[in-house]
Amino acid sequence: MGEVNVSKVEQPVADEEELVVGSDVMYSLLFGFVGSFVLRTAVVLGLPDIIARAGPDETLALNQIAAQLNSKFVNEFELQTVLSALVTRKIFRCTKVGTTLELQYRLTPASKLLVTDNPHNQAPVVLFQTDPASQAPWQPDSWKYFNDNPGLSKCFNDAMASGTTVELIAVRKYEGFKDIKTLVDVGGGIGRAVETIISSYPHIHGINYDLPHVIADAPTIPGNQDFFHAKLILCISQQSNNF
Repeated sequence: MGEVNVSKVEQPVADEEELVVGSDVMYSLLFGFVGSFVLRTAVVLGLPDIIARAGPDETLALNQIAAQLNSKFVNEFELQTVLSALVTRKIFRCTKVGTTLELQYRLTPASKLLVTDNPHNQAPVVLFQTDPASQAPWQPDSWKYFNDNPGLSKCFNDAMASGTTVELIAVRKYEGFKDIKTLVDVGGGIGRAVETIISSYPHIHGINYDLPHVIADAPTIPGNQDFFHAKLILCISQQSNNF
């Protein structure tokens, strides 16, 4: 069999519909970061908190939101652009009211998760995932990178703790913990998961296990819980291997 001359192989010509569909998929992925960073803008500006302070299910107009921003110079046109982008992504809901059809903005289930007072607040997750520095840890020893960068480490720990609050809604309904006496959460961060479990099952001795710089930032939590860092657990594991 002779060799195939790749340079002479005719490539199939896509029709116009295929070109449109293909480019739509490619550019949706390419510019997917826009949604992430407009979400970050909402959190940094405190837009969900501003609307939430108006009251449950209340709405605010553009100028009312602008007046509460922590800045003396607010470009309402640019703010409107941000709000519009958030509306299309279902972070806020927009309605037209009055004879002037003034736009009014309200929270959605998604933006309620970004309100500071919400016990399931996911704002720390947004801030970590959209922090340019968070891309740097994608290297062989990402945990060392966090250890050397305490600010980013705290951002990461807060994000993990916030993300856990939603997952733990399902955990609270799980009945498999009732017969457990000791529970170890390996890589448990600042202890949010163990805290939630032992609050429902106070007979459990909870152990939160993570790296030293993570445990150093963990808050004091009342209850039957211990915090151990990796070096201590490693010693225990090595001793166990001697038997």
